[in-house]
Amino acid sequence: MNRTCDQMEGLGESLVLLSDDFETDHDRISAIFRNTHRTDRGIPCLWPRFDVKESPDHIASYYHNGRIWPFVQGYWATAAARHGQLDVFEYELKSLIALSQVDTTFAEFYDLDGSFPSSRRRQMWSASGFLSMVFHGLFGMIFLPHGIEIRPIKPKGSYFASTISLKNVSYRNMKLDIYVSGVGRNIRLFELDGVIVEKPFVHASFTGRHVVKVILEEKDTPLTPHI
Repeated sequence: MNRTCDQMEGLGESLVLLSDDFETDHDRISAIFRNTHRTDRGIPCLWPRFDVKESPDHIASYYHNGRIWPFVQGYWATAAARHGQLDVFEYELKSLIALSQVDTTFAEFYDLDGSFPSSRRRQMWSASGFLSMVFHGLFGMIFLPHGIEIRPIKPKGSYFASTISLKNVSYRNMKLDIYVSGVGRNIRLFELDGVIVEKPFVHASFTGRHVVKVILEEKDTPLTPHI
């Protein structure tokens, strides 16, 4: 009691990075992404592990202690996307895809070798962590009171086609079909229903079906503020 803790905590760091009040301090943001420990399979729940006795028959004695939790990965990847950290986002996305392929499921948590207790093999919040990477990261959907800001972040590589799509997305009284071409995080062109618009935004008052097309480019320019 009454002493500092040397462990980093993945969920807490992610939530801090997603806080609007914290986003203005770029040095601190960069330092967190640079210094936060990541394993070969993604960010751990906390690190380093606490020096406590772990019992294989008592999951609560060890499951948060330096293991990988997909819902934490989801928050961390979303924070990385929000701050334009393409390499961090890509690493976490690919790590969780690989974990999901261990036994064709999203387990509640994983040990550092990718294994998990069979009793924890199917967890909706872990699958939701992956979906968050897709909706909030890859397709950059930022839900605001008056609509959706769309700022995708798309890595290079064989994981993705030249154009990726997310179709039939239900939002309030509309359906959205979103297409993202190019790579990187900088928007070169944003098109809504065939019309080029300046702001990457879909207003909440829209109804019916709408088509969004985004073209990204790799040039290193500063992120523009949220609408």
